[in-house]
Amino acid sequence: LFEHLLFIHHQHPTLCGVDRIMEGCYTAISVLGEIIKKCFGPDGKNVLIKNKDKNGKESRRLLLANDGFIILNNLILLHPAAKIVRDSVEYIYYKYYDGTTTYVLLQSLFLLQAKKLIRNKLAISDIIRGFQNG
Repeated sequence: LFEHLLFIHHQHPTLCGVDRIMEGCYTAISVLGEIIKKCFGPDGKNVLIKNKDKNGKESRRLLLANDGFIILNNLILLHPAAKIVRDSVEYIYYKYYDGTTTYVLLQSLFLLQAKKLIRNKLAISDIIRGFQNG
């Protein structure tokens, strides 16, 4: 699961164009959600990750954490969608100092639901409006 997140350049053989890009985004964000889900709630566990060095490259150090911000901030993310999630988590953390784990889980779940609705041919504008009004 970890390696899948760090190097998420998989090519889906049956998808092309926009569908391939969207599938990569779904995969990247759902993997982030899976990693963060482990440390959520009162029974949340610590996550062991390889830390990154000053240049953003993988180092030999290990980090044990149960905070979404710390985990995401120390992962080497290559996929643009995963980087956007990390940047938005950083904003949430510095503005509110809490809720980063919940935020990532909600993003992951909203995207999963949106994926199902798009496959059922619902217009993206209707999905956005539904999420805003929901």
